[in-house]
Amino acid sequence: MALTVQDFEDLVKLLNEHPEWRERLRSILFPEWEEFRSATSELLRQSFALQRDILDALHRLTTRLEGLAVRVDELAEAQKRTEAQLQALAARVDELAEAQRVLAIRVDELAEAQKRTEAQLQALAAAQKDLTVRMDELAEILRGMRGEREGAKFEEQIRRAAFGIFRGGRNFRKDVEDALERAVAEGTIDWKAFRRVRATDLLWYKEPQGQPPVLLVAEVSLQVDQRDVDRALQTARILTDLFPHLRVIPVVMGRDWSRPEVWEHARLWEVEWWIEKNEARSERLDGILKAKPVIPDKRADFRE
Repeated sequence: MALTVQDFEDLVKLLNEHPEWRERLRSILFPEWEEFRSATSELLRQSFALQRDILDALHRLTTRLEGLAVRVDELAEAQKRTEAQLQALAARVDELAEAQRVLAIRVDELAEAQKRTEAQLQALAAAQKDLTVRMDELAEILRGMRGEREGAKFEEQIRRAAFGIFRGGRNFRKDVEDALERAVAEGTIDWKAFRRVRATDLLWYKEPQGQPPVLLVAEVSLQVDQRDVDRALQTARILTDLFPHLRVIPVVMGRDWSRPEVWEHARLWEVEWWIEKNEARSERLDGILKAKPVIPDKRADFRE
């Protein structure tokens, strides 16, 4: 029997009235329906799950993009601040460069001023050194003048006290000068020897009892030094030739020795000594001084 349109409409009406028939009809018409429905349901479930995952991922991506946008904005703001700082730094660098240039000019000026100052200091040091040398020379001159005055004063004191110091005797300078003039005239001594004897500080004659007469050739100084010893010895050698009948004895007289080794030098060359500081005198001179004169002596005439 052929199926008409009316029949189909009636069938549709019945299926609408009886929904449970639809499932029956579906199972008859589509025996694979359950399997298809189950597969479709699973597919839909997986599709929904995938969609949820995609939506979650999109949400997370959106969140990250929003965060990234905020970070980009922050970075942009930081970039602006950095650029502003760089501009300020560039301006500061320019200022520092200018300051350095000005400082370099100032340093050059200071270096030049330092050179001038050093030159002035060197000139001042040289002048100071020259002044110090001159002051030292002046001080030396003053010390020399003071020493000469004190030495001359001490020498005059010794001359005036010679009679008491040598316990008698007399000044023998006039006798010596007469003999010198005769010797120079005769050519037995030269002018150098003449001047040496004339420069001797004290020439004293004495006739000790029981001893040959002596001529004491004395060099007088505040501080007896080696030159005094050598001069007394040199003069004594000259006068020994002029007065062979006398014992010519070199003597140094002073307040003290300039150095201890001068005493050793005098002792080595057999030069006698008389030191006022400790009233010391050499042994041979002590024997001459203690010996009484043969005859009363006149006091020396110091009007030379």
